[in-house]
Amino acid sequence: ICLITMPTTKLVGEAKSTIQPTDHPYLTGAWTPVHKEYEVMGLEVLEGSVPQDLAGVYIRNSENPVHEPIGRYHPFDGDAMLHSVHFHDGQADYRNRFVRTKGFEAEQKAGRALWAGLAEDPRKSEDPTHNGNFPGAQGSLKDSSSTDVVVHAGRVLSLMYQCGEMYASDPVTLEPLGTETMEGRAPAD
Repeated sequence: ICLITMPTTKLVGEAKSTIQPTDHPYLTGAWTPVHKEYEVMGLEVLEGSVPQDLAGVYIRNSENPVHEPIGRYHPFDGDAMLHSVHFHDGQADYRNRFVRTKGFEAEQKAGRALWAGLAEDPRKSEDPTHNGNFPGAQGSLKDSSSTDVVVHAGRVLSLMYQCGEMYASDPVTLEPLGTETMEGRAPAD
């Protein structure tokens, strides 16, 4: 087993956040939200070595709430953040990036939560368009794209198990590649 630390980090982005200190069990400890995006090249191996012929990526999706919730908070309400460890040439690199969903972008622009969460009455959600055209999944449910991640056809696809669009990212850089509809076979929302 290789134990890896982050010797130096490059901050590449940060989400505007309104999260306040709390004792909520899903907003503290291992569940503490991460609002910064990092890139770390050439992670230091503490024990053993990364095999020279190991090539690929390990990717995980996590919920990272950015704004104070409207009402009760459920862990699936958090915004998607992809974490990647890229193995190549006997070394490993780390990156993390928020998935820029329509909901994430709308809330970043508003500077606050616009959608009530899964454990709350959806009628508490705000309409950022003020015309009844919510940019979220199924109208008043935020598409957080935070519960699932798969690699398909050379791209990372993140989605939420209940609904919403699939968001594509580059598997190595995690740069956003837009939404994916599988040539029209997958629903757009």
